[in-house]
Amino acid sequence: MQALAAQRCLTSPPPPPPLRQQQQWRRSGPAVGGRAKVPRRLAALDGTEQPYELDPNVWTHKPAWCQPWSIVGTGSAVVAGVWAVSGGSPGWTAAAALPVAAWWWLFLGIYPQQFREYAEGLNAQQRQLLQQRQQQLEEQRRRQQQQQAD
Repeated sequence: MQALAAQRCLTSPPPPPPLRQQQQWRRSGPAVGGRAKVPRRLAALDGTEQPYELDPNVWTHKPAWCQPWSIVGTGSAVVAGVWAVSGGSPGWTAAAALPVAAWWWLFLGIYPQQFREYAEGLNAQQRQLLQQRQQQLEEQRRRQQQQQAD
């Protein structure tokens, strides 16, 4: 069960579908029961749709038990518990604090930074695809207008 919870905490949301099959996602804040996004259909591809924007803040995609406050609270409780059980032994407390500090460094430092870079790159790619699609639509409209004028 804990392995599944850790795996779920590590996984990022799937990349958005291709532009033609795009869906718009409504932000619902931190997830309740593990569901952070609810899909809605986009309007027809007439140049008015907006690209899928992945929120670069990783914590908006995570459930309550995987938020920074819960990660810090759990790690602190583990270290405090080891300190209390060991009678304040510095060796046991340090042995518990080292993996907790590594866990914090990974989940509160490295992971959010990498997710932000991924989201920004994906958002730039989606904006570029939308811009190309809008240019194609404009070109089609110009051709149609020319054909009608001739």
